[in-house]
Amino acid sequence: MRNRLRWVTDEVPIKNTPDATGPTPTPITYRLVMYRPVTLMVFFVLGLVGVALVLNLLAAENGPPAAFVVLWLAAYA
Repeated sequence: MRNRLRWVTDEVPIKNTPDATGPTPTPITYRLVMYRPVTLMVFFVLGLVGVALVLNLLAAENGPPAAFVVLWLAAYA
């Protein structure tokens, strides 16, 4: 394991390392591959919750307070 770690640091030196030889490392970026379907699913679910809140507010006596439903829909919009 130690040889492998040494080999990796020998091939890709840390920037500004004294006496470093080899290629300059490129920056590593991370991204969520399926972010669009996840985002659409979250908006769809939150929209269904908003519809359920409105229906519960109109149909039930002990539903959520009207201010909560209005704030929920404002945040969703």
